[in-house]
Amino acid sequence: MIVDLIGLFHPDAMPHIDVAVWCDVDLDTAARRGMARDRRLGRDHDRLWRDVWIPNERDFEARFAPRGGAVVFSAG
Repeated sequence: MIVDLIGLFHPDAMPHIDVAVWCDVDLDTAARRGMARDRRLGRDHDRLWRDVWIPNERDFEARFAPRGGAVVFSAG
């Protein structure tokens, strides 16, 4: 099973994951792409992106450094 979720890189979850792959895209680019995808799907999530998801991603990365526990690929 493949799951796309930064929260799975939490230290409590990592012992239960066989392979962790980090696709390295800066948060601003990922957020722009996510918002555009949501708009194409008719979802108005811009406020959630700005007020909840982006701050949560920054906080999680600062607290747990998830990139260090994964195989890293760079994507543009």
